[in-house]
Amino acid sequence: MYFFKALSILVLLIAFTIVSITCSSRKSPVEPMVDNPGEMSQEIPDSLGTEDSSRNKLSIYECVIDPDAKTFTVEPISRSSEYHFPLTQMYPDVLQITGFGWTPNFWADIKLTHPFPGSGIDAFDPRVIAILPANPGVSMYYPIFNVRANNSVVLEPDGYTKLFDFSGGSIPGNTNPFRAYFKGEPNRVWSSTGATENTLKWQMDLSGFGGSFEFMLLVDVSTNYPNPPQPVIDNISEPAWMQATILDGLTTDGGEAYVIVTFLDWQGETDINCKVEAPDLFDGVVELSYMVPGPNPNEYVFAGTISNVRGAIPGKYKVLVAAWDINLGNHVFLETIADVDISFHPVDISPNWLNASPNGISYSENYLYIAAGDNGLQIFNVTDPLNPVWVKMVDVLEYSNGVFALDDYAYVASSYGISIFRIANPQSAYLVDVYDTEDAQDVFVSMGYAYVADDTNDNEHGVVVFDINPPESLRKVGVFYCSASKGVIISNGYAYVTTQNGTVEIVRLATRDVVNTINSPGSVQDVVVSGEYAYIADGHAGLQVALIEAPDLVFLVRTVETPGFANSVSVSGDLVYVTDEEYGLHIVDINPPESAYIVKSIDTPGDVEDAVVFGGYASVIDSIGMHILDIDPPASAQIVSSSQMLSTVMDVYYSEGYVYVTDRSLGLRIIDIDPLESAYVVKNVQMPGEVNKLFINQGYAYVANDSDGLQIIDITPPESANIVKTINTSGELIDVYASDSYAYLVSNDDEFLIVNIDPPESAYIINTVDLPDSGSGVFVVDGYAYVANSYSGLTIIDIIPPESAYAVRWLDTPSTAFDVFVSGDYAYVANSSDGLLIFDINPVESAHRVRTIDTDGAAFGVFLSNDYVYVADGSKGLQIVDIESPETAFIVGHIDTPERAINVFTFNDYAYIADYQGGLQIIDLW
Repeated sequence: MYFFKALSILVLLIAFTIVSITCSSRKSPVEPMVDNPGEMSQEIPDSLGTEDSSRNKLSIYECVIDPDAKTFTVEPISRSSEYHFPLTQMYPDVLQITGFGWTPNFWADIKLTHPFPGSGIDAFDPRVIAILPANPGVSMYYPIFNVRANNSVVLEPDGYTKLFDFSGGSIPGNTNPFRAYFKGEPNRVWSSTGATENTLKWQMDLSGFGGSFEFMLLVDVSTNYPNPPQPVIDNISEPAWMQATILDGLTTDGGEAYVIVTFLDWQGETDINCKVEAPDLFDGVVELSYMVPGPNPNEYVFAGTISNVRGAIPGKYKVLVAAWDINLGNHVFLETIADVDISFHPVDISPNWLNASPNGISYSENYLYIAAGDNGLQIFNVTDPLNPVWVKMVDVLEYSNGVFALDDYAYVASSYGISIFRIANPQSAYLVDVYDTEDAQDVFVSMGYAYVADDTNDNEHGVVVFDINPPESLRKVGVFYCSASKGVIISNGYAYVTTQNGTVEIVRLATRDVVNTINSPGSVQDVVVSGEYAYIADGHAGLQVALIEAPDLVFLVRTVETPGFANSVSVSGDLVYVTDEEYGLHIVDINPPESAYIVKSIDTPGDVEDAVVFGGYASVIDSIGMHILDIDPPASAQIVSSSQMLSTVMDVYYSEGYVYVTDRSLGLRIIDIDPLESAYVVKNVQMPGEVNKLFINQGYAYVANDSDGLQIIDITPPESANIVKTINTSGELIDVYASDSYAYLVSNDDEFLIVNIDPPESAYIINTVDLPDSGSGVFVVDGYAYVANSYSGLTIIDIIPPESAYAVRWLDTPSTAFDVFVSGDYAYVANSSDGLLIFDINPVESAHRVRTIDTDGAAFGVFLSNDYVYVADGSKGLQIVDIESPETAFIVGHIDTPERAINVFTFNDYAYIADYQGGLQIIDLW
């Protein structure tokens, strides 16, 4: 029953003449007679008629499937010439086609009818013996040939399966790719005293074959008449029946799965080999070993392990298991399924140039260095100020507050202490030393020393002094015992320390004692010294100019009011640059200081933090990102380039190549991440108040905008996103879910609101349902809204019809319920310090908790994809929970994030995390 891939059929015939042929293991070489490349004919060779004396062929059928003509024909062409009772004639109706078609693949219903009901002839076995290409020029080697039947085999790239290469070596042979067709009796026989008909549906994918093809069907029968009471051994000398089980254990990074196969074979276990093939999982074949007798007579159990060597992704994969009769060849095989589970190895692939909580900035030799909070030290090349290029992000221990770059080193003040980085080559900047100073706010470098302003009230701190000669071996050499400090500069033997008390303390370096304190009208935020004057950024009082000719005698000589909150100051020549939190950058002419005045004010999109001047340019960092201003001449200063960054991200949603995030005080920010390596902010939709969560539905973004209500934004296309409707609410909105014609809102005013959004531009509130507590999360499915209800747990609301929605069930939770996701019969609740809670909600009226997963930190957000729940854990980052069986769910992976993960969204292989001041974190899950 073999057909062959070799072009030389003569060599095949010689190789196989020495093999005895029985009904169950006939060698069926088929010779493609190729007269010219345009023609091909097939014939059944004489050797096919050779049979053992105790059996006979009942009929041989020629079958042709023509996908082009949409035909399928089966014609009886011969039977054996030998006489064995009761086979005295042909039986053409034994095999019939009862229906076929293409929808879209070829299918056919083939009926087998027992010719001798009640005769006791039971070993009745039709099988395909050859498949020959009928279209010209294809020959016997057809790499694109990929035929799959309802019991399909796993094929090699050339269309064959390795398990059936019988002869091996340079003469590859192959059986047909169909399983033997027989009634599923325990001993592989079809009893003539039971059912006498069986119809099997074949399904084949012929899309790659290129034309019609032919194959032969042979139907044979045992003629040991009458049959003895024992099984018909002479017709089933190969293993007759098999069952395979593949246990769990395969993972995306390998793993092992135990394979257990049970055979029925009268000849005993010593005549059997068992092999397993799964080209998607591993190369070659795996041979199983005999283990123990099976549970029934003549059964034998073989076992072994397979592994996902090829690293297949999660999913179900076909595995071919074959019984290999040592004497006769391969006869019985079946196809089963192996599951590959996710082996999570999450990796942070966040585009770091997007994330920053910019606090301080410094310039050195064509590079800008930004202290970016939880996002470390960000480095930009500004050789061309019109086109700044992000270079690198360097991790900093804890939260980076300030930076001072000088020569080949960058000195970073963080909530851990001082970190020194070698920046001779900024592209490969690296840490060289670090020192713990409790809570460093700022750093200034002068004359071989680093001065660190430390935000504590401890007598051991104030300004900590380090010898940095060399920087790779910094040494603490002293402390200025002054008030808790947030900034420091050094000038002419004195340190000017900005304190948490809103003053400037002047410290004589030689004696390390405070010699004077500048009490400005408001609250001092920053100070810079130039010549005999100190320039002070004084919150609401604006710019203060102080004469410090004698540091122990200080006089305020000028106040330049600023419209907003002055929070930093720098000086260059006759100009002072004051950052004004709400109003951008003010350029002040200080020639002379006593009559200083604002020359130019340049607003920036976000709340300004700091600025630095270099050449004819200034770089301003605000809550939106970094902006380069052309300040030459000052009176015509303007923004010439911007690099937008994320600040405080509250929620995240992915849709069609874009990530949508709510940035606490900035509104909705839309990021193009296709491709990820050049991700950038394409649109910032500012909103009147602070934003919380969002939802994307049918081309619109729905944003919970605190006390300013629901903002509905048309995001088609994302680059032109704009607010089309605002729905005012009494309380501060926390979360929103949109589906079909309605949006569902929850607020901290203990309300659940239903909004008609058909169309979104005319949305209006149609119903309000009281909640037992502040709503913090909402999910809607199958006519119910599930509300994470803060301290009151989970509330389930019947929303059909929306106009008369009402609460039907309250489920208590141990701590604060922040978020909820529902899938199937279960609700998954992010429950603060108690982690992930799983509730069985079928039926809703008797919903109850079935599982609690401790996520170590505080669970804030939850998202479900496939058989996994992803939990945003405030102190532990992303936690991944296997929920294939919700009642026994368990954590299978996690990855920490820079700051505080509060919400998560997953799509395909990636998780998108709203990491609060850590910005947007993108995780490759495996």
